Amino acid sequence: MNTNKEVKLTQINKISNFFIKILSCVFACVFSSTLCTTSLCLADENVTCIDPSKGTYLNENLLQNYIDSNNSKSGSCFLSFLFRMKYVNRWNVLKKIKNENLEEHSFEVAIIAHALATIKNQYFNGNINTERVAILALFHDAPEIITDDMPTPIKYHSLDMKKIYDKIESDAINELLGLLPDKMRNSYIPLLKPSDEDKELWNIVKAADTLCALIKCLEEKNSGNTDFAIAEKSIIKSIQALKSDEVNFFIKEFMPSFGLNFKV
Repeated sequence: MNTNKEVKLTQINKISNFFIKILSCVFACVFSSTLCTTSLCLADENVTCIDPSKGTYLNENLLQNYIDSNNSKSGSCFLSFLFRMKYVNRWNVLKKIKNENLEEHSFEVAIIAHALATIKNQYFNGNINTERVAILALFHDAPEIITDDMPTPIKYHSLDMKKIYDKIESDAINELLGLLPDKMRNSYIPLLKPSDEDKELWNIVKAADTLCALIKCLEEKNSGNTDFAIAEKSIIKSIQALKSDEVNFFIKEFMPSFGLNFKV
């Protein structure tokens, strides 16, 4: 057992160090005072790249649209960026029976967040705006259109790693907001930037996000894939730590149909 744990930790460290190097290169290109003179792009038409002349993250296929938008020639490409959620795959470090993209994940989180809010209102004297929590859920991972999906074990591997990712995510949000027409921008800031005013709603979105991760683990396990076993155990612990009445209700009432029974 100790040997297996050491191997897994070594693998995580290697992956983490790789991502730290990548993120460090990104920061060096994008956020330093002296920008790189060449674009940093991956050899895939669906991934993001960096335009060094502007110091911004851009999608290679939409680069010209972005420039035209800034020049007020062809309008905003904010919505066209959001429509590219379907090209961002999740769970990239695990073998998958079925791929899951950011668009379907966001939709599923919105459904569950709305259900959790409804449960809280109807059974636990809550006063949650169910429609607003669903909208927040739809946008909760929008920055990943630019940053791509960062695996949780890597994102939280160290404090330095988390700080780097938080910085990149913050700048990605600002880039997205910068694509909007001026008069629309203030309406979208609360959807992309969590605020204290909406803290309770964002907590529900986070809980829904975690439940969706658990459901994905179950779907993979029920299809014969054991790669998600460790993730499933970790996610169950996270859910139990929430000590949320609406989450516990959801698990007892709805999770059996997804193939899971466990005590909360």
